[in-house]
Amino acid sequence: MEDKAETTKAEQAKVVKTDAEWRQQLTPEQFKVTRQKGTERAFTGAYHDHKATSQVSEQGA
Repeated sequence: MEDKAETTKAEQAKVVKTDAEWRQQLTPEQFKVTRQKGTERAFTGAYHDHKATSQVSEQGA
């Protein structure tokens, strides 16, 4: 039988705040996504039409 005094790492790391406290810390978009399981509208994200090229390093190849 598990001792009730023992807690898991997840339980120890859990942050408990009210919605008001979260709203003070997060932007409206961050609050919606992280606390209310919201998402952005399709094809409106910052990287939807991203055209920059990337560089790949082949070190150690």
